[in-house]
Amino acid sequence: MPLDQTETFNKLLDQLQIPTEQRSVFQGGKIEGVIVHEKSKCWEFNFYFPEILPFSDFNNLVMQLETVFTPIARVDFTIKTTQSQLDDRKLGDYWDWVVTHADLQSSFVQELCDKNVPKLDNDHRVTFFSSQ
Repeated sequence: MPLDQTETFNKLLDQLQIPTEQRSVFQGGKIEGVIVHEKSKCWEFNFYFPEILPFSDFNNLVMQLETVFTPIARVDFTIKTTQSQLDDRKLGDYWDWVVTHADLQSSFVQELCDKNVPKLDNDHRVTFFSSQ
């Protein structure tokens, strides 16, 4: 009998050697799908989490994925969540990672992103203003 999405995710956590005491943050996590691109040697994971992960746990998951799968393939992923309550702190925690992985082509945009952190406005929209 095949594993369900939650069991598959827990099996991945085992493979990534995520310690048991650090797994509570991933409670309710699922793998909704994995696409294996044979020619480009890329595995694309589609994750679901009930809430936005704390950045340190997200970063640990990503680092372990890259470490474990590097001998096999490049890893890419998407994350969906139903509780997408974002606050300035979470936005700031993720900002450096986003800028680093955004593949920005413009040095001007890169410099703006490196020197500024976006904020949430009263309508919960992300706004970005240069402080210069």
